[in-house]
Amino acid sequence: MRCVALRRNFAVELPCVSRRHRKEAAAIVGIGQPDEKDLARGRRSLRKAGIEAVHSGIAPAGLVFVVFEEVADEALRVLHGSVITAPTAAGEVA
Repeated sequence: MRCVALRRNFAVELPCVSRRHRKEAAAIVGIGQPDEKDLARGRRSLRKAGIEAVHSGIAPAGLVFVVFEEVADEALRVLHGSVITAPTAAGEVA
């Protein structure tokens, strides 16, 4: 994975969540060519941080993790620290 990006106010249908528990969602997208190990590592990192992923999966652009808006910034930090593996131009991991 080369980088992660945060998309706030992400429109998502959550049919399994009752109306009184619905919240605003955000998506963190990992750009690159992930595999199942990257997805598992991201899920595990979020769980360890106490962050619930409403949805996660592999998409054409890379990884997608949907979380509730109030934990979006923390989820971005956690995923940046766990799924970024591509070296930068200087040879360092971003």
